[in-house]
Amino acid sequence: MGLLLLSTLLATAGCGAQIGSAAVVGDVAISTDDVERQASAVHGITSDTLVTELTEVGMRLITDRRVLTYQIWHQLLAQSGLSTPLTNEQITGLIAQYQGVDALNSLLSATSETLNDRLSDTAALRTLVTGAVDSGATVVTPAVEVDYLIVDSIADAQRKRTEYLAEPAAMTDAVAAATASQRGGSGSATFLQGADLVSTGVFSAAAGQIVISPAEGGEALLIRVVSRIDEPVTLDQSTVDQLSVTQMNAVGALVLAQQARALPAVAVNPRFGSWDPSLLQVVSTEGLA
Repeated sequence: MGLLLLSTLLATAGCGAQIGSAAVVGDVAISTDDVERQASAVHGITSDTLVTELTEVGMRLITDRRVLTYQIWHQLLAQSGLSTPLTNEQITGLIAQYQGVDALNSLLSATSETLNDRLSDTAALRTLVTGAVDSGATVVTPAVEVDYLIVDSIADAQRKRTEYLAEPAAMTDAVAAATASQRGGSGSATFLQGADLVSTGVFSAAAGQIVISPAEGGEALLIRVVSRIDEPVTLDQSTVDQLSVTQMNAVGALVLAQQARALPAVAVNPRFGSWDPSLLQVVSTEGLA
């Protein structure tokens, strides 16, 4: 395997039977090696690089989940007949619109071999969102109220998570103390504006759960879900116009999950996280950065 995960993280990767591939969609298996190779290309590192620091592992897992989610979307759209290849002219137009191949690869976590599929899938997901706008359809989106702390490392976050789950009031006190120094606080996040947070598991977690998210510079975020609600939202064009490409794709997947009569079954290898069938995304398993 290219990415060598630390045993401490593997121990928290979740229960259930392991599957040999990264995921299975319908009867199509997605190769673990393929996901890791693509994630390595996105990171600009070789696929056999030894990753040992917890923060590096956490950041790599985020990329793995994102790449795997895109590959699962591709299979769901293709097997459902919702995605068709774009013409060369359409692809050229999109490359020009987004200022080049490198920019698009970065936006879509793509490589030279997957970019055309990513563009076709992005067009299909955008069509789903446009259809929801045109029809005035209501889309149910999750929203959360959270407490959060910035801590020095993922190892520190893991220790504190265990402590705060056992004694929730201790985190409440820590958040209050950290607010003045801007190392913590309380806030809210909606799916439409916070779709980039989906892979952390924050929109999948129940109230009281604490998720860990690695941050740049070796730090980490502890995010406790205080409350979670599902909000019915009628998408309008002005809202959709504000969405980034990644947000648009996430909302498109949400529309697909809620409007499709049937989708191929999805199973995800627990080493990458878990599959949220309501969001159609690979998210962090509870306690896994």
